[in-house]
Amino acid sequence: MPLFSLLRLFLDAFSSIHPRKLWEQALAWLGRPFSSGKLTSFVAPDLVRLGYAVRTTFSSLAALGIALWWELDSPQWACLTVWMIAQGSRGKSLGKAPWHLFGMVLGTIFAVALAAAFPQQPVMFILGLAGLIGLFNFCATLMPGPASMTNYRMHGMRATGFTLSIISIEAIADPNHVFDVAMARATYITLGILLETVISSIFQFGLDARARKGLRADTAGSMTEAAALITDLLQRQTDLHKQTSEFLRKLVTSADQIEFAQKEMDRDHFALGEHARAALASVMLAVTRARDLTVIITPAQEAHWSSASARAQALLQALPDALQSLERLSGLLTAFRDAAVAWRVDMTQALTNQMKALAENTPLMPGSCLGPRDVEVLHGLQGIFLEMTNALEHYATLAAVPRPVIRRDRFRFAIRTYRDWRLARANGLRAFIPVLLAGGIWIATAWPSGDGFLMFVGVMCSLFPTLDRPAAITNTLMHGTMFASLVSMIIAFWIIPTLAPYEMLAGALTLPFVFGGLAMTSPTLIISGVAFNLFLPILIMPSNQGRLDEVIFFNTALPLLLAMFFAVWMYRLVLPTRPDIVCRVLRRDVLRDLHRYASHAYRTQALHIVGTGVSRMIRLLNVVAGHHDSVIDATLRGTLSSTSLLLGLERLNAAIGTSVLPPRLQRALELVNARMADFTRRRGAHYGRTVRTISLAIRMFDEHEITEFNLSRRIEILVTLATLRMMSNELSQNRAFLDLNAPEGRRINEPSVSILGS
Repeated sequence: MPLFSLLRLFLDAFSSIHPRKLWEQALAWLGRPFSSGKLTSFVAPDLVRLGYAVRTTFSSLAALGIALWWELDSPQWACLTVWMIAQGSRGKSLGKAPWHLFGMVLGTIFAVALAAAFPQQPVMFILGLAGLIGLFNFCATLMPGPASMTNYRMHGMRATGFTLSIISIEAIADPNHVFDVAMARATYITLGILLETVISSIFQFGLDARARKGLRADTAGSMTEAAALITDLLQRQTDLHKQTSEFLRKLVTSADQIEFAQKEMDRDHFALGEHARAALASVMLAVTRARDLTVIITPAQEAHWSSASARAQALLQALPDALQSLERLSGLLTAFRDAAVAWRVDMTQALTNQMKALAENTPLMPGSCLGPRDVEVLHGLQGIFLEMTNALEHYATLAAVPRPVIRRDRFRFAIRTYRDWRLARANGLRAFIPVLLAGGIWIATAWPSGDGFLMFVGVMCSLFPTLDRPAAITNTLMHGTMFASLVSMIIAFWIIPTLAPYEMLAGALTLPFVFGGLAMTSPTLIISGVAFNLFLPILIMPSNQGRLDEVIFFNTALPLLLAMFFAVWMYRLVLPTRPDIVCRVLRRDVLRDLHRYASHAYRTQALHIVGTGVSRMIRLLNVVAGHHDSVIDATLRGTLSSTSLLLGLERLNAAIGTSVLPPRLQRALELVNARMADFTRRRGAHYGRTVRTISLAIRMFDEHEITEFNLSRRIEILVTLATLRMMSNELSQNRAFLDLNAPEGRRINEPSVSILGS
């Protein structure tokens, strides 16, 4: 039997032994119940998490051993780089490594230039260091994708500031050897990247098949949740803004993870990720259209709405089962497409019968007496199911790929990224000011270990200002650093002095690194685990030439802990990301966008409008971290409402740009746009006049619709009527968020003492 087959049999047999099940059986034998707490990450990890911890520990110790073998002066940086690069999946590692390498090269260039430019000028050096780190954070905020640790485009700029700090601050003491220091640090980082990439690739089996399977499962799960949410919306359940916000947040997170699955798949299967991203985008638009539709339903429409909604709900409830097989999926796809066509036919037939009856002055037949509001309902349902049909078509392409690919799929789905320039400036200042103050402390106190303090502050200000909750994350990071200091003190003072060869040192570090790796795989302990594994090798400082004594250890640990404490308070004091501040800024941005769209200053696609609104809600939800009050709920509801209003303004602008509507109705829409632009522009504008103007426009469209005999024009009038009614309802129900003059709306602009800060 070939060696590969024997290895495969061994892995299959070993994977059937689940540590969690063994732990459950042991506790049951002792008469104790099993609880899934934080300690479960260590005593009963699953095979994937344990494999990640062991694999990364082996890679980091290998990097440390090679660095010691080459007799490099600071081998701990090679070990640290492995833990910075290592991720739970192969795709994430492949995504992070090139960007970290890019940041290392760019940071090395800037570090050499900075140390060479100001060799005897400490003030100018600190100003340049703070300015460059602030600039890197400014650029990182503008990178595509959410502000998370898994956004590796942002990580490239973070790695630039990280490399700049560790090279330039060490080289400024001896500028003549700045090139040697830069090459040494670049060697460590490159060694860590190469070892982690090579070793992690050895332990990956069936990567393409597992990536495709995971991508299908994630896309199917998102579509199933979307079908359930749309069903709840069609049932007109109240207070669904929280569920809608959380679902859209998970949807964007799933779309962000698709690029890592693409890196794990073969090149011929790369387009599958694009199909999955397109499916999720269609699902997002379907949820938004369902919410807009349910807003305009009135009690007078319940008779027709109940029958049409029941048919739509029956099709949506069949979606989870249909996603399990291609045959059922094909049948449901045909049913979705037929339903959308049937609603379009019913709408057209009803309008034709009405116009014919009006022209001939004859009574309508009982089966064709749909009112204008019922036609609007059919048009809304048609829009929802067209988006869901598009999503199912992309999912069908994704699910039908196990067969060999004959011709490469060239499909690409591009999404415009929302960039917040104000937030980018704030993040730049949030990094610039702490580094500047830390440099001032170093100069003012002449602290011998002040360069280490400044270096660690620069590292903290390079990695975390772009996140939504930097103070909370650095606070958790400080806890992990304190634990790493305690463990490293035990290892450095009692274990390492008794060990001579490298093999014994590696054996002593294996268990702490494995436990730290398991913590990095736990959602509740990931930040503490990152701090532990990053700073443990720095505090131990392994070397070929000597041993770490108490003075060197405390001169390294004290600046590190003080830098952590300093960074936590700087993030709390310098432009803090408190929920009340985020609510006020979000409200201001929403009103600014409404003004721009209403004044025809900006045009874009519907998907970009929805994506922008979802990005803003995601930042607010990340900042509040589950703590809701009336202001947060009003802001979330208002953001959803503003997204619907922006979509409505886009439809009105499209209607004005066409020649279908009569001039009188076009002037009414232009007046609505003028009022929308006016009330969002200044505090003293009249909100009530905008609502009354939309009401007058609705009345004018209703009067004209009765006498309109052109079918295409009548359909356009009814579609515009539905948009105007939706905008009127949104303005009426969300005045607290949209009206700056409303008494209940002023509370959003006031500091909230009941909301927890970051």
